[in-house]
Amino acid sequence: MTSNRYNRDVPAPPPLRTVLPVVAAAILTALWPVAPATAQASELEPVFLIGRQGGAATDAGASSLQVYRVPIGVTLLDPQGRPWGLRLTFPVSLGFYDLQATTGLTDLVSRVQTVSVAPGVEFLVPVSRLWVLKPYAEVGLGMTTSGEFTGAQYTAGLRARGDYTNGPYHMAVGLGAHYASPRLSRVNIDDYTTLELAGNVQRELGFRVAGRDARGGVYGIARWFPGLRVEDAYDRLFDVKHVWELGVSFSTAPELTLWKLPLPWIAVGYRFGDMFNGIRISFDFPF
Repeated sequence: MTSNRYNRDVPAPPPLRTVLPVVAAAILTALWPVAPATAQASELEPVFLIGRQGGAATDAGASSLQVYRVPIGVTLLDPQGRPWGLRLTFPVSLGFYDLQATTGLTDLVSRVQTVSVAPGVEFLVPVSRLWVLKPYAEVGLGMTTSGEFTGAQYTAGLRARGDYTNGPYHMAVGLGAHYASPRLSRVNIDDYTTLELAGNVQRELGFRVAGRDARGGVYGIARWFPGLRVEDAYDRLFDVKHVWELGVSFSTAPELTLWKLPLPWIAVGYRFGDMFNGIRISFDFPF
């Protein structure tokens, strides 16, 4: 977890005519990759994959999962010295899923591996010394490692992050809401909304890593999906209302880098919901 470096007194924004070309270029870059090469792993990806399995199963779920998420992005307009900033984001996720279906007295297990990325654009808007608002939009495309296209998802939303320090303790709070419009093969799903709440509490550990102060702690993330309706080609309805994640986290101040890739947050968590459970490893606090 890193402190919020975007919170400061800032001058007036630049003229709109100087901003529009940058914004337009960012949006076009985010929308350009339309080939079904990769996509950002949705928090609901296990459910979408279960719906693609088909068959007259009486029960279905993801008995285990592993998700690895690596944040990649580039800052086009640094918010330091400005009232807002602009980033292009390109998070990459790898998913490993064991999907289980029950047909009569038989349990069938299939293993699916996915690669995903969601090019997008994110604004950074400091609203106080402690909080930053992050309006964003992204386009996710995905495929399995066998080369099968799994679908696309268009998402727009707002994240907010607050950072607090009290002696050796450091806390990050995240809030989020987004609207997603999925286009998935063999799964019927309406556009849906996601609400998010997260917290990460760390303490200074008293030692250094690569000349940086080490911190460790725990985190939790809750996601709600009001009105979500997922239906497969066999008219099975999947009822998913929430996804929870609990785990441990590690960070340094200043943040670690690996081959010039920043690692602001290293976490291992257990993710579970109405139909699935498993391990998630991530390298940023997702707010």
